[in-house]
Amino acid sequence: MATFLISLAICIVHTVVVWWRLFYLQPQIPLWYSLAEDNNQLADKKHLWILPIIGGAILLVSLLLKLMVRGDSDAGASKKIIGWVTVVWEVLLLVVTLRIIILVT
Repeated sequence: MATFLISLAICIVHTVVVWWRLFYLQPQIPLWYSLAEDNNQLADKKHLWILPIIGGAILLVSLLLKLMVRGDSDAGASKKIIGWVTVVWEVLLLVVTLRIIILVT
């Protein structure tokens, strides 16, 4: 349960950061900055919401997986693995979002 709360907190912080910084960003941001072609790297700033939405979807999927694993003999270990993988994904998505925001500002 602790990993779920950590992931939920990271997801909420991620959403607040995007909402807070969205008003100060340029109209076009380098959302796809790792692409080789320059003309396809920029996206509208509203597309920055994709990352917190993906984080929320990962959180919901992990919660469903934890509920499905309930009856297994190794349920405790499986739940811990699912929980910590979710925390890692949430942190990575937050880092990507912060990196994009830092590149623009």
